[in-house]
Amino acid sequence: MGNDNDMYVSEQNDNSDVTASNDSEFEAMSQQDNDVNWGQADNNVMYPITEDHLVHIILAADLRNFAGAPTVLNSILTNAGNPENIRIHFVVCGETKESLLEYLQCHGLVLPEFMIDIVEFDGSVLDPDIHQMWESSYYIIRLKSACNYARVYFYRLFPHLSKAIYLDMDLVVQTPIEELWYEALAINETFLAVNNHRSYADEEFNLPAVSKLFEERYGVPFNASAPIFNCGVFFIDLDVYRQYSLYNEIEYWMKLNANRPRSDKLWLWDAQAVLQLIFNGQSKFLDRKWNVEYMGAPGVEMNDSRRKRISKAGILHWTGTAKPFLPEGINKEYWYPYTPDQCSGHGHCVHSSQLRDNGANYIWICLCQSGYHGNYCEQH
Repeated sequence: MGNDNDMYVSEQNDNSDVTASNDSEFEAMSQQDNDVNWGQADNNVMYPITEDHLVHIILAADLRNFAGAPTVLNSILTNAGNPENIRIHFVVCGETKESLLEYLQCHGLVLPEFMIDIVEFDGSVLDPDIHQMWESSYYIIRLKSACNYARVYFYRLFPHLSKAIYLDMDLVVQTPIEELWYEALAINETFLAVNNHRSYADEEFNLPAVSKLFEERYGVPFNASAPIFNCGVFFIDLDVYRQYSLYNEIEYWMKLNANRPRSDKLWLWDAQAVLQLIFNGQSKFLDRKWNVEYMGAPGVEMNDSRRKRISKAGILHWTGTAKPFLPEGINKEYWYPYTPDQCSGHGHCVHSSQLRDNGANYIWICLCQSGYHGNYCEQH
């Protein structure tokens, strides 16, 4: 699938442990031309490596979406101006930190420890009634995942994080992510996303009920004609989010919706909808190149105009059902260039509960071709 010269990968027969590597290894790994090739951005653009220039990115995945993680990470780091600037904050939903690290290792991805921070989230960290409210709020079953509402609790999961970019697990970053970061900082809003030129009516909001309740709570009219956004890519100021306790407002609206009959819901699209409601009337947006949608929608025509937009996109997003990591996925030619080979091209990654020779209980292993031996390999 992928080309080893285009990825930050590590061979599986090096006897390395399934952990993030430490700071001192970064420079050494970066010198291995066959294994490492992060940072392909335009060399004429300078991205200083200082604490003030760190770019914080939040990712979230459950087991179903693990398949997207290696590609998303690799696309971010391959095209970063300075990979050393990138800080990944990963939310693992319903799985363990070790499971994610092993899955990435199975795809040859070993990140320096300073670069990645992983937390576990399964909803049990919430009050039982709040947890139950979220779990019962999935009117679109394919969206059911704790990761869908983990987005509301980033302020708690990462208490020392001030600002961050959030990215879904079904996208690739084609240009330096630093450009998005600096664009967002310059706009200086609490929440920023891309205007997707859809309306609240398109998203099936119950506009009469929402408008009435919104004005009663906030004393200002609800702007039903305001543009809205997709939540697969957004920038958020978590300090402001904490300061104004916006999570309380989100839980207020979620409870309100949960207590309404199915025929009279305020919306049907789960956590994304409540963010669209809270930030109603958003007047500033990110450049549209940061979320080119419908890469996973079979009905969208691939004409010359669309190909041109894709070629200039900062982020391609597989909204729709045909995800690129699924057998029925589409537009995979834009996904595969960033997809690391499983097991260094010598096999495939499988879920396992086997006890290894060294006593470790690995969750993911490589089923490798005959004659290939490695610390992480099982022959088949």
